[in-house]
Amino acid sequence: MSQVKFVAATLAGYQSLTNKDDNTIYFVEEEQRIYKGDTPYSGGVYEKVNALPKQGKINTLYIVGDKGDNVAYWDGTKYITVVKPTTVAEDLSALTKRVTTAEGNISAADGKLTVIQGEGEGSIKKAAADAKAAAIATAAADATTKANAAQAAAITEAGKKANKALEDAKAYSDGLAKNYATAAQGAKADSAVQAADVVSGTANGTISVKGSDVAVKGLGSAAYQNSGAFDASGAAAGALTEAKAYADTKKTEAVDAAAADATTKANNALASAKEYANGLMEWQTL
Repeated sequence: MSQVKFVAATLAGYQSLTNKDDNTIYFVEEEQRIYKGDTPYSGGVYEKVNALPKQGKINTLYIVGDKGDNVAYWDGTKYITVVKPTTVAEDLSALTKRVTTAEGNISAADGKLTVIQGEGEGSIKKAAADAKAAAIATAAADATTKANAAQAAAITEAGKKANKALEDAKAYSDGLAKNYATAAQGAKADSAVQAADVVSGTANGTISVKGSDVAVKGLGSAAYQNSGAFDASGAAAGALTEAKAYADTKKTEAVDAAAADATTKANNALASAKEYANGLMEWQTL
């Protein structure tokens, strides 16, 4: 049986041994671990290495590098990663680029938002104002066109109705014309002998017509009879005056009635034409 040695050593002294005796038990003070040769048997079993060995030791954690972000152990056939290595620097660089890009996009968005919320070209307010102005202009043009068309139609229709009313009034007036004297006939009537033009003649058996004596045919001796044998003096003249006054009254009444009737019908026709024309037009203020 081989002799077993016990050696107390510092970590530096233990690590400086090129060949560690498999029959020697090493007590490493700093680690407070026990090694049999180079195999640890106690304490926190781990090794700090720059790279994982091709084949590891059982129950040993290997810490790769100085960051402590790559830890694995050997299960007898392969390494099992306990702490996966990270690429913080690369991830941080990528994240920084993404943040920079996002900040640029936010800045651009802020600029666009400023334009949109403003009052100039590209803003919602300007677009709304332009749309409103265009809509008003279009509506005004359409309303003007329709109003002009309606007005023209109304004027045309009113003209037709007014012409028809005038024709009807003229026809009605012409129908009444036969009941009255024409201007020429009136002139002749005015120049005809009036009651005042006929008076007693200066000679017996005559009458005076507009200052000239006219013999009354057939009077004979009757012209010289006593007044009691004849009608009272002035009876004939009174009857003639009354007849003329009655005729003049009836003439005036007929003319006035015809004129009033024609005027009423003409006014009614004109009012109807205006009412119809106004009904075709509708005016609005925009």
